[in-house]
Amino acid sequence: MHIPLKFSLTITRFAKSLGMNYAQASAFFSIMKLVHTKCTSTPYNNNEDTFAYFKQLLIKHSLQRPPYSVGVFTVHQVQAITDYALNTYFRHFDMYKYAFTPKVRVDISFHYDGVPVTPEPEPEPEPEEIAPEEEEEVEAEAGSEPAPEEPEESEEVKQIRELIQVAMGSELKQLQGR
Repeated sequence: MHIPLKFSLTITRFAKSLGMNYAQASAFFSIMKLVHTKCTSTPYNNNEDTFAYFKQLLIKHSLQRPPYSVGVFTVHQVQAITDYALNTYFRHFDMYKYAFTPKVRVDISFHYDGVPVTPEPEPEPEPEEIAPEEEEEVEAEAGSEPAPEEPEESEEVKQIRELIQVAMGSELKQLQGR
């Protein structure tokens, strides 16, 4: 069964087992949905913040103090809801967090002073499909042509190569000296 469906179904079954009316069941479902949204709002561990938020919402719906809170739940229901949330949702908090929190991808790039910026690589073109007759022609042509010569290195590449060789040489001397 899918996790969101099971999550919703168990909340509905629990509300029915407590004999909640429609307003109570709706408030309970909304509280659990808001708690779940709070849980998945960040990829970082927010277990304590989420539980504090759950308690705050439950208190707001258990005390009759208009306009600040509306007494929807009885004391017995508040205790049962808290036990239910602790034994189901908060016991499996890490699972919900892993399954529903968007993954964070970090791309790190470095810039060194004095070293020219490397251009972004161009995406490779899709290889074209070659018909069997064309393959024979390509193979015949490849055998008759000499191999292409490697292009000369640019001045920037030569400078970078020298910097790397100097740095590697000094590191190698340090390692050999130890």
